[in-house]
Amino acid sequence: MNTVATRETVRGEVSGRATLHQDGGRAMFFQDPGASGTARRWWMRLVRGDVDRTYRITQTIGSRFFQYYVGRLVAGPEPAEHQYYTTDHVLPFGYWLEQQQWVPVVHVHREVPELDREDPFAGAGELKRFAPYAQGCNGCHTTFSLGDMFTREPLRLARHAPWPMHWNLADYIEENRNEFLSQIPAFSQETALGNVSEEHLQDLGRILTSMDAREHGVTLGISCEACHLGSRRHAENPTRLPGFSPRSPHLRAETGGREISSGRNHTNLNWACGRCHAGARSEFAAGMGTWNSIEYTDATRGACYSQLKCVDCHDPHKTIGPRWTRTRAQDESVCLKCHREFGSPDVRKLHTHHQAGSPGDGCLECHMPRINEG
Repeated sequence: MNTVATRETVRGEVSGRATLHQDGGRAMFFQDPGASGTARRWWMRLVRGDVDRTYRITQTIGSRFFQYYVGRLVAGPEPAEHQYYTTDHVLPFGYWLEQQQWVPVVHVHREVPELDREDPFAGAGELKRFAPYAQGCNGCHTTFSLGDMFTREPLRLARHAPWPMHWNLADYIEENRNEFLSQIPAFSQETALGNVSEEHLQDLGRILTSMDAREHGVTLGISCEACHLGSRRHAENPTRLPGFSPRSPHLRAETGGREISSGRNHTNLNWACGRCHAGARSEFAAGMGTWNSIEYTDATRGACYSQLKCVDCHDPHKTIGPRWTRTRAQDESVCLKCHREFGSPDVRKLHTHHQAGSPGDGCLECHMPRINEG
């Protein structure tokens, strides 16, 4: 998902021979070996007329279909104090792995018609779209503790949460992220978070949502703690198994008197997926997202996920690779556990209006069509 840019992780053609021409501009991608004892570095340079920008690639996103890149501007027409120089952000071109070619990034900003997309070769002051990686991407492409996720992105986590939950933000920050308070002069050891102004709380919120995973995350990319909660305690003492439900002195859940199970039940497993694979996208007429990353939100719009678990079809411990490897029979066996009547070819034909064994006879062809990338 997300890694530091290294010789092993950068998959794009960066030999200096690859060039992309777009909108009268030219994009070039290259590397330098670094001086003796220093790390290799990767670059993306965009030139059109007098406009010349060079970005340094610092991180990668993805390695299955496309690989996008994160970095900063190191030379360009913008003033030296511009955020392009100071903040890691998603760079304008990515690499299409199967086709082995550089392409403009899509699905990073709000989706617009192709002709309305921003011109990455525009002059100084004309670039408007800016995607800081730490603020909009690394909450899902990397692994943070669940406490940090509650603090940074409570609305996304709440979207499919199994119960209403109340998070004591002030106590959590003072106990676990106290280092951020020193960045705001209004805060001091003697000042309680509950007594500061709304403006200063918003300043703190901006700092928390900009946490760099390289410094504050559990790991870059997706690791055990993304789904299994309490993995650090498990690593310290293997007899203490990690669970799937959050437990914290800073958290209160409204369960209506029901006991909270930490095991691999339907609720816990699906929420582990729904913490990241959720949100809002542009939609097709039927209501499903036009592109990936919100698969669980899409799934819950139908009735099946009152019974189905994501892991009934997806093994989270195995990479899928560029092609889905399960057979049609394996996929449909999950559907037929509930919809047993369609195990009969005659009944199924009446339902699908297609001949048995034909492509149109498949459950997924209509109920989970391949409309999303990824």
